[in-house]
Amino acid sequence: SNQNEIGTKTKTIPTENKPSEPSPKPKTKQNILFVGDSIRHNVDFDYIGKKIDGNMRTEKAYTAVYDKNAKFPTQNFQAVIQKKLHEEPANALILHGGSVDITNLDTQTDPFNQIEYLKQEAVKSSQNLFKIAENALSQNQNLRNVVIIERTERYDKEENDPFRVKSQLTKLGNSEYKKLLKDSHFKGKIIVSQNNLTVSGSTVEQRFGSLNDKNFDGIHLTNGQGRSDLTQNLLNILYDSGVIRYKYN
Repeated sequence: SNQNEIGTKTKTIPTENKPSEPSPKPKTKQNILFVGDSIRHNVDFDYIGKKIDGNMRTEKAYTAVYDKNAKFPTQNFQAVIQKKLHEEPANALILHGGSVDITNLDTQTDPFNQIEYLKQEAVKSSQNLFKIAENALSQNQNLRNVVIIERTERYDKEENDPFRVKSQLTKLGNSEYKKLLKDSHFKGKIIVSQNNLTVSGSTVEQRFGSLNDKNFDGIHLTNGQGRSDLTQNLLNILYDSGVIRYKYN
């Protein structure tokens, strides 16, 4: 098991003999495992279930790997994915994480003096999630594709992130996936999907709720528009990545 190796020293995965081609759209119904943090759990999964030609199980995870200081240390992507794929095989794995790792960084106390450390941590979060995707493919014969969804943009409250460092760390973490994909032996099977949820102006309130609302955190898309945009976005990702063949109207 690679439980403690991610982020420090990871085993190299043997090179395949020939470069793998992007998987064709599946002929049979897909068995999809979706693992996402609390942001993605504002998706209307019942609606998605009716729209896709496959079965989708959904699981929550928080940090990429075990972190004793995290709120739910054992509910990390590495542990949840390993356990759930062992319990029931899947043809496709969708993972949307990395935001909690950035939330857990302290960007209030003098972030500019520790900017290099913060940047390293954001990059490490993406490296960990990418390695989890590669390990899932190397250890699960049935798994045809892994889709890594980039972190959503964030608009943290000023008192939590006075210099908007977390927004920059999110962009940095997302850009790391593309670099990792370029050198991966699994590049035909791992898809990095952009989160086409760029928001500005009034749509921030439409998606995240009112800035004056005590529940507003600028991270979770809790407002009606946010929930429906997130749901449609996931449906598009499933289709564009070839995980599902068609969307029912």
